[in-house]
Amino acid sequence: MYNFRVIPAKENIFIETKNRFQDILEDFKHYAETLTIEAGNAKAKSGKADSYTRYLIRLIIFYEESNNDELSDLTSFEALKKNRGNKIY
Repeated sequence: MYNFRVIPAKENIFIETKNRFQDILEDFKHYAETLTIEAGNAKAKSGKADSYTRYLIRLIIFYEESNNDELSDLTSFEALKKNRGNKIY
């Protein structure tokens, strides 16, 4: 069983992870904003995309800590295979 912890956005590991995956996180944020607008769920900037991006950063941190494995590229086939092979409950 894994113990989850709070990871504030000002914590060093959060900032380092955000910086490490900056390009893909920006693409993800844009994608989330587009989906929210297309779904008609936001009349103005909702902040959902920012929230989803912060959750993704925390998920990366939890994965790396839980599996003692560093992800180098979230878009690679190797990263996908890693994620399928490790189960987090």
